[in-house]
Amino acid sequence: MKKFFVFIILMLCLFTTTNLNFVYADNLEYKVITDFAYIVSKPNSSNYEKITEVSKGEIIIVSDETIYNDESETNLKYFKVSYKEYEGYILTSTIRKNEENFKIQFKPNAILSKESEVYILNENNYQNFVYNGENIILNTNTEIKLLSAYDKNKTYQEISFLKDNEILTGYVLTENISVSGFRYYVLIIIFVLIVVFSTVIPIVVKNWKKKRKSGQTIDKISTSPHKTSK
Repeated sequence: MKKFFVFIILMLCLFTTTNLNFVYADNLEYKVITDFAYIVSKPNSSNYEKITEVSKGEIIIVSDETIYNDESETNLKYFKVSYKEYEGYILTSTIRKNEENFKIQFKPNAILSKESEVYILNENNYQNFVYNGENIILNTNTEIKLLSAYDKNKTYQEISFLKDNEILTGYVLTENISVSGFRYYVLIIIFVLIVVFSTVIPIVVKNWKKKRKSGQTIDKISTSPHKTSK
């Protein structure tokens, strides 16, 4: 009887482990969201070989969700992937998880100050981001999310943005970006108010209490009986 129960427990453990592995494999399925993407031999934009080209909508498997930074010290990031019989690396900005209910909380932290074309980076060249056969152009005041630290000295800045209920990533001219959806004057006003409430007001209240106490002391002295000389 004990052996039977041990057998049942082992089978349940095996079944659970198998299911966990299956779910994990599903989570590593990614879909190409740009018109095309290259799988390359190494995460190095200046020294690599093209292994194969993958079209939009194709499913690839991310071998490991570790991000590999470009070995040539750019801001490019890669995933290690497999596709059919091929293995290599692909730009993280060209793919997203292939989950029916997969949602990313889009939190914009900047806006576009003017109409802007969106670009993708291929072979060290910035090319127009073609989506459904058309170049993507974002309107003035479009909310975007900066994917790296803002640097006004860069020509292009990597961003994410909403398009047809999808979150896409690409590059726009840095000069077209207005940092933060908040206006600087709002932040300045908030900062001034904090300073006022935390420093100035306590000092004013303290001085007022001190003067009030001094006034009460003077009134008490002036109204108290005095001895007169005979």
